[in-house]
Amino acid sequence: MIGLPVDILFPAALENQITADTAGTLRARIVAEGTSGPTMPEADDILVGRDVTQNPHVSY
Repeated sequence: MIGLPVDILFPAALENQITADTAGTLRARIVAEGTSGPTMPEADDILVGRDVTQNPHVSY
């Protein structure tokens, strides 16, 4: 599901949904986090490198 082409991905309810393995398949341009910690630190680096906007953006 995380690799579906969407404008905004809204991960909510579960932590650690976006990992280094899934970040490369993410096709959203914006990630609007609706839970505490849905993106793993390694995935954050991948998303930043791919110019994916994250809100809120937390750097580790």
